[in-house]
Amino acid sequence: MSICQNLMSLDLVVPPQRTVPLKRERPEFSHFSLNGTTASCLPPLKELRLNVNPRRIMVQEDECLNLLAGFQWSSIEKLDISSDRLTETLLPRFGAEMVKLQSLSIIVLYLKRNGLWAASEQSLLAVSDLLAKRSFVELELDGFNKTLPIRHVASVHLRKLRLHMIELDHTIARANLRSAAEIQELAELAPNLEHLMLDVAHVGKLWHPSAIPGVDVDVHLYQVLGAFSKFRHLKTLRLFPRYYCADENGQGLWQQAIDDDGQAVRIFKYLKSISPSLELLVLSSDHLVAQFADIDPMSWTVCQFGDCILLRLQQANKNYEQKQIWQGQRRLRTEIKRYSHSKLRWTS
Repeated sequence: MSICQNLMSLDLVVPPQRTVPLKRERPEFSHFSLNGTTASCLPPLKELRLNVNPRRIMVQEDECLNLLAGFQWSSIEKLDISSDRLTETLLPRFGAEMVKLQSLSIIVLYLKRNGLWAASEQSLLAVSDLLAKRSFVELELDGFNKTLPIRHVASVHLRKLRLHMIELDHTIARANLRSAAEIQELAELAPNLEHLMLDVAHVGKLWHPSAIPGVDVDVHLYQVLGAFSKFRHLKTLRLFPRYYCADENGQGLWQQAIDDDGQAVRIFKYLKSISPSLELLVLSSDHLVAQFADIDPMSWTVCQFGDCILLRLQQANKNYEQKQIWQGQRRLRTEIKRYSHSKLRWTS
């Protein structure tokens, strides 16, 4: 294992298959076999990313735990987990050893019996228990709904936070979106927060003169956006607006979150006026919509550009990027850049 003596970051598929890829300049050392014994020979890692096939871990849980037990968890500073089953297994077993952990990212894809994509009760308990014992500088949780209270995730040390439900779940209602009161609570408990990613209701008809309150626009959204005024150090804000519009019976269709680019500019200008520290606004879906929904979702990235505003427009699975310069509510210039291949994801 001498080839790994300088290894600091590892991407791992668990349970392991024949080999685990290592990104190295020397191709003859691009793979090595990893198991519980060889894992214990690895140098202390600072970053570890774990991805797991839930069916395999249920069948080979002992093998998986034997492998994970070989790591020196006391050195891990950043941990990414992409598995509901692995979350509920790993955190209770090794969480107490992660004394240096500052950055935690968890993505769960667990289909409940009622059709909701969300974290299992066991994963929720495991994460809640870990959050009760320590604070994080960076925390990203995908698949955890409002059953995880703001007070459990926020702290004075927190600089980056992502709370996002899986967008393929069409049944997410306002009850699963964070309220204005919760956002204000977050600002109070995490006063040094700089980067925030949250779900919001449909933003397409905000401030539209013909919009019918409660029909075309969720009236609570105005209060939610206003709550961002409580953040004093917020630099980047990514909002996940609804790309699926449904009626009271849950019937609807996928559509772009915004049908007027100027709407993204208006939202940014409003947020900038109440939160002057804001530098960047992103309105986009997650990558699952681009992969599985019958739509190529668009994303809007907005920032200040001198006296003007720069809007970057991209569309998943398309090979172009459009840049627009706005002054006030007037578009001054548009540039289109094309790529040699289409891009599935535009931002992490």
